[in-house]
Amino acid sequence: FSITTYSIPSSTANNHFTISHGLNKTPEVIIVKNTVQPGHSGSQMWCVYHHSEPTKTGFLNRTLAFTTQENTNNFNGTVPTSQVFTVGHPSNNNSGDTCRDGNSYVAYCWHSVPGYSAFGSYTGNGTSAGPFVYTGFRPSFVMIKNTSATADWIIIDPARDEFNSTTGHALYPSLNFAEANLAAYALDLLSNGFKIRNNGSEMNRNGNTDTFIYMTFAEQPIN
Repeated sequence: FSITTYSIPSSTANNHFTISHGLNKTPEVIIVKNTVQPGHSGSQMWCVYHHSEPTKTGFLNRTLAFTTQENTNNFNGTVPTSQVFTVGHPSNNNSGDTCRDGNSYVAYCWHSVPGYSAFGSYTGNGTSAGPFVYTGFRPSFVMIKNTSATADWIIIDPARDEFNSTTGHALYPSLNFAEANLAAYALDLLSNGFKIRNNGSEMNRNGNTDTFIYMTFAEQPIN
């Protein structure tokens, strides 16, 4: 995990930039936020890159599906490398989410570590007996987003749901709502991964079509 800050020089229209991320491997998840937007309200998006959807980008504070256009706008349509990630685009440098003249940014970057963290995707099957996702550890934190459709980001953890099947005590990164308690967010947290126990749009909609990305961290790291 790394936290990187960067600034875009003034008067640099029609440019994109490479940013050193500080990891020793290619990042699998990058979340970028504009921290200084002179003359604006500071309401730019939390922009998300996930390696399972390398040509698409979404927003942590929005419910929108991930799109190729936003990936082009914010990450130049370029996948990260083991040393850098790319922001901005020659034809859309005015995208304030990751790259705007004179603005400053913070970027949170992760790559998976066996026994500690996992970042991947699964395809929904549209039934209450949803997919099993192997992580190699018992998760203490699971965040899921349907990238194919408008749907909330969902966070599940064993601190608020102590027994399987978790009944869906969920938090919403994309909303300012209080904690939910809905069967539509039920899942099992297992010794080696998690099992979806619902067919809601946020976690298991549209059998064999919708893609769901996830971030997980271990309850008791193995390494």
